[in-house]
Amino acid sequence: MKSKSDTNSCQQITSRPSPPIPRTYGTLSGHHVFRDRQAIAYASMLERDFIVRTEFFVDVVDIVPQPIDIDFNHGRSTQRYTPTFLVQRSRRVREGTETPKPELVEVITEYGWRKHRSQRRPKWRAAIRAANARGWRFRIHDETRIRDRALQNIQYLARFKRTTVRIDASEDILDDLGRTGIRSVATLLKRHFANDSQTYALQQVWALLAQRRIDCSISHQLGIATEVWLPEDN
Repeated sequence: MKSKSDTNSCQQITSRPSPPIPRTYGTLSGHHVFRDRQAIAYASMLERDFIVRTEFFVDVVDIVPQPIDIDFNHGRSTQRYTPTFLVQRSRRVREGTETPKPELVEVITEYGWRKHRSQRRPKWRAAIRAANARGWRFRIHDETRIRDRALQNIQYLARFKRTTVRIDASEDILDDLGRTGIRSVATLLKRHFANDSQTYALQQVWALLAQRRIDCSISHQLGIATEVWLPEDN
């Protein structure tokens, strides 16, 4: 049985007030409301997509924008680098499961980091050292890691986030998954929506996924063959 999880408190950073967004050209800046709780600032569409993609995973408990400033030496000068986000995850308490480290993230286009790779190496080395010192890890995320099948699925499911799910159907599905652990969407439709159209039934299942009441391998194509289960926090 999957266990409840709690917050990884190792070097935890409390969310800062949303920092001012620098003036940008050719990009979209703004704020994304994280789980109806707090506004997270982003300075580009790619940063927004990273937030949307990361928010979907139930073990993510916080996304902190511009979490720390890192001073590093570059030539004869000292410069300052501020990573884009810190992603904090819940602690897995199941036996044999490693506690995930908070992830210090740089969100940048593939073209941007490839073109200026040599100039960026000193600050990234400094970020790795700063992350290691805090028990974190440092990762670079470009569009190849952000704009993938998972994001496409998450964006598709977003349209069902406010869909009202029938109480009887949702209770039956959650009880069913609590007993069996895993079911295909096709099986759920057959067992719990036998008298409904497939379109309506799929909307109900996608709404449960969008509302994070059930879970799936979001990196695979969604369809009636998709297997679903209860999120680990249930």
